[in-house]
Amino acid sequence: MKKYPLLKKVLPLLLCLTIMLAFPVVAYARYTYIDSVDSSFTIVNGTAECKGTVYGKTVYPIDVKVELQQKQSNGTWLTIETWTNSATAIRATKTGTYSVPSGYTYRCYVTGTIYGENGYASVEKNY
Repeated sequence: MKKYPLLKKVLPLLLCLTIMLAFPVVAYARYTYIDSVDSSFTIVNGTAECKGTVYGKTVYPIDVKVELQQKQSNGTWLTIETWTNSATAIRATKTGTYSVPSGYTYRCYVTGTIYGENGYASVEKNY
């Protein structure tokens, strides 16, 4: 005898409905608070320079995290240095420099979080 046959039909429907209702809230926060994110990355004479800037749509508390990452032989990225900055402004910027050995592939990975009156939104970009 089957136990709870209706639950097997209703539970997936409720799960789908929950996901559909939750996504617009995240999208709303992201497009309400975040205008854009920029990153730049150079290596000159063995010194890597990473820069990340997060732009808000208006003045909000902003956290920006800039990571220098090195590609490993298995294809994953390892963070070898991290710099952070916080500001209550329309933008937050952080620049970091680090001496890197040659023979590896590097990238700059930027994460920005903006805290608005109805929550927060995060954005990521790599260069």
